Formats: sequence, C-alpha cells, structure tokens
Amino acid sequence: MSDQNPPPPLGASIYASPPGWGSQPAPSAQGMPAHFAGFGARLGALLLDGIFLLVALIPVGVVAGVLLATAPTQRYSSTDAYGETTLSDGPAIGFILAAVAIVALTALLFSLWNQVLRQGRTGQTLGKKVSGIRVVGRQDGQPIGSGRALGRWLFASFISGNICYLGYLWALWDPQKQTWHDKIVDTIVIRA
Repeated sequence: MSDQNPPPPLGASIYASPPGWGSQPAPSAQGMPAHFAGFGARLGALLLDGIFLLVALIPVGVVAGVLLATAPTQRYSSTDAYGETTLSDGPAIGFILAAVAIVALTALLFSLWNQVLRQGRTGQTLGKKVSGIRVVGRQDGQPIGSGRALGRWLFASFISGNICYLGYLWALWDPQKQTWHDKIVDTIVIRA
C-alpha cells in the first residue's frame, strides 16, 4: 500500500487545506492541539517589535548625534532657482554618513538577532513573546531554525508588506491564519 494521500476529487481545489487542518487546531510541539494566533495578536507583536527596535536605537541615536555635534564643519554652497548662491556651514559629509551607517547597522543587527536567531530558536521575537504567540513549522509544530526564519523575515520584508500589505492581510481570511511569508516557509503562528 502507498503512504501517500489519494488525489483530490474532481473539481476540488488543489489549494485546499491538507486533511485534518481545516479549522481544526494545529499540532503543537507536544502533540497536543494548539490554536492559531489571531490577526490582532500578530499585529500587536509586529508593532511591539517595532517599538523594541526603536528603544534599541535610542542609545545609538545619541551616539550618532554626539558624533554629528562634534564633527568638524564644512562650508557648503548652493544656488537657488533665482541664481543666488548661499553659503552654509554644516558637519562634514563623512560624519553624516558615519552616523547614518551606525544607526542602519544597529537596526539590521537587532532585527537579525530578533527576527532570525531568536525566532528561529524559540519561535518568538520579543513582540511575539509579550503577545503570547509563536511561529512553528506547520508539519511538526517545532521552532523553525535560523535558515527558515531568515527566509520568512526576508520574504515578509520585501514581498508581504510591499503589495498593499496584502501578504500580511492574507491571515484575515486564510483558514490556518497564514500570511504569505508563512506559506512560503510552511509555518503557522499559534498561541503559546
């Protein structure tokens, strides 16, 4: 006998939920049923992650501000639409670029730690932990690891949010409450 599921009946959607997944709870890591996280909890976790990122950037922003405040000045000239030239003093362009690079690098490193390493290992970003939800593999209910977490984060960053947020909104009507980035790496978000 074959272990494979029979093909769907004629006229059935090939995109239907796998057997047993419809509106039923997903399996958790312990084999007990788990319930899908709602859109509100997921949105709250996303907003909290943004707040945690901003909090992490405050000291970096202070350092960048001090760097700019103590930077040597450089004279800039500009010509307006009437042909008049104005001179102004400001920080040297290298210091401006250094300040921007420090903030951008810190944001990237924090996001990689939170969205990839932490979520891959535990299933939770800081925001998801506060919201009481976690990301797990759809098939086994286990944390997804850093590789899948990286793919999920990149897809969410560049695709799910850039088409009128449709990739995120998809969770509103999907039977398993999956977003596009959940579907692409085969994950679900459950209540922890």
